[in-house]
Amino acid sequence: MAKLQWLAEVLLHAKDDTQALNAFRDTGRLALELFQREELEMERCGCPALAVNRAGHGKFTQTLSNLYAQYIAERSGIRVSRDLRKELLPWIQEHHALVDRQLAHHLRRSQAVLLPRE
Repeated sequence: MAKLQWLAEVLLHAKDDTQALNAFRDTGRLALELFQREELEMERCGCPALAVNRAGHGKFTQTLSNLYAQYIAERSGIRVSRDLRKELLPWIQEHHALVDRQLAHHLRRSQAVLLPRE
């Protein structure tokens, strides 16, 4: 989430398109790495919500790409920064809260099945 806030600030104060492009690339790379780790963990433990989370990750990535295209088209970061704060920051916050709850619930349920009954 901090990286998205950083990107929003860079877009407002970028000296040139290269700086904005690098900020988009860094943010996208970090998000993809995080999403891959999350998906691997969900896959490893057999979490049934994996497909839903993958779809959400795809939506995030597509939205970030759309925001970059918007930045290039407008040559200004003001609306893009606003849209990023409005669309992606709340999404990532809610997404991580949901993923944490999904994994915790699934792991508790899995452990309950594995524990011997007395």
